[in-house]
Amino acid sequence: MKSPNQKKPVAKLTSTSTPCGSQLGAAWIASAAPRVQKDFLKELTEDELRALPWMFEFWAMEHQLPPEGDWRTWVILGGRGAGKTRAGSEWIRQMVEGSRPKMPGRCARVALVGETLDQAREVMVFGESGILACAPPDRRPHWSATRRQLTWPNGAVAQIYSASDPESLRGPQFDCAWVDELAKWKKPQEAWDMLQFSLRLGDNPQQLVTTTPRNVATLKEILARDNTRRPTPAPMPIAPIWPNLSCKTCVQNMPAPGSPDRSWMGSCWIRRRARFGHMRISPARLRWISIALIVLSWRWILR
Repeated sequence: MKSPNQKKPVAKLTSTSTPCGSQLGAAWIASAAPRVQKDFLKELTEDELRALPWMFEFWAMEHQLPPEGDWRTWVILGGRGAGKTRAGSEWIRQMVEGSRPKMPGRCARVALVGETLDQAREVMVFGESGILACAPPDRRPHWSATRRQLTWPNGAVAQIYSASDPESLRGPQFDCAWVDELAKWKKPQEAWDMLQFSLRLGDNPQQLVTTTPRNVATLKEILARDNTRRPTPAPMPIAPIWPNLSCKTCVQNMPAPGSPDRSWMGSCWIRRRARFGHMRISPARLRWISIALIVLSWRWILR
């Protein structure tokens, strides 16, 4: 993280989806003195100010940025509100966008695979953090409902698929894929295997998996592979604690971030002995609650 006294990151004019070079920029500028914040904004040109909201590298949290090195699969594990969908949408932008709206990017054929077609469309495409919501006006793709397809101004195409129909992935080929909520697929192994056969374009086809962790054999197998990258587990916001919500229900509906076998108890803030508002919190759990509150505070500041 850069300190306020170091050189300030600025937006490049050639693209709003650039390689990571200003990571956590919003974090240090938000914690800087008001004078430093004003100086930072004054040094930006009008074009840079217009581009800054679309520079995800400036606003993203660490777990939302692609890992470095040679990899085929990047896995983001996290609970509700961890920013998985936003990270997926921005990664697709980074892969398909060129330095100019009409210029080609790294990838031209993209697979968007959700549990069902409806979920893929409503979350990955039209969601609040979906691809259309994250796209700058001059790079916004066109949605074709009949073809279930996104088309960018530079000609790149993203097709949505249902993991419930693995055979639909037989035939097409891609150079990039985004897989959402793999841990809740009805046919995870069949759909995943078929996608691997289709991911064969380009010199280094890559795929991103965004999912809540569950004890699923397919997910554990993916995480165990040498070419899989898994960054720091995504932070988990505190679950709403309702008087009539038992600990068992909370554990079932809110999987712990970063652990498919749920050995890391971080998603359920209610002790097993807690009933109707009476809580007994251990010091270790209180520490995790404090960390979650800090994360929520930063997200509120950077929103």
